Amino acid sequence: SGCEYNGERYKEGHKWTEDCYHKECKDGKVQETWDDTCCKHNNEDKEDGVTWEEGCYSFNCTKGEIFKVFTPGKCCKHNNEDKEDGVSWEEGCYSFNCTKGEIFKVFTPGKCCKHNNEDKEDGVTWEEGCYLFNCTKGEIFKVFTPGKCCKHNNEDKEDGVTWEEGCYSFNCTKGEIFKVFTPGK
Repeated sequence: SGCEYNGERYKEGHKWTEDCYHKECKDGKVQETWDDTCCKHNNEDKEDGVTWEEGCYSFNCTKGEIFKVFTPGKCCKHNNEDKEDGVSWEEGCYSFNCTKGEIFKVFTPGKCCKHNNEDKEDGVTWEEGCYLFNCTKGEIFKVFTPGKCCKHNNEDKEDGVTWEEGCYSFNCTKGEIFKVFTPGK
């Protein structure tokens, strides 16, 4: 008796290892058992000691366990996301590029504006003091907000502010200045 396997004839009791399987000719059939020093990765058998690369990682099969190591010179990590070498992407006001494991970040003018060291995306409008600001194609436009503030001697006065000048006290209310004579001053 014996077994036939892949066109070869084996004697009863013959044992051999092929790839990640121990094989034995038993009762006329070849029986396979998994070699537990091997690893399975994406439905592929990997032998003990084998190292391979995939994307941003190198993998190693050691005694049945797969060890995964990030390859820094080959990829970059950005917000916990892997970026392969040579990849460029945009995020907010910046364009990024991964080169040899380093991320290069460049402000994109025309797409955004810088205001008081803050990035403002195109189309954004915001208020600050007596002004309404708008970022359009990299330029900031500033407009005085009359109902919110008053102009006095070319100075901005916010709503509700009271100040004194000579014999008068002034008050800015809803964009209008109220002037009151202060006797005794």
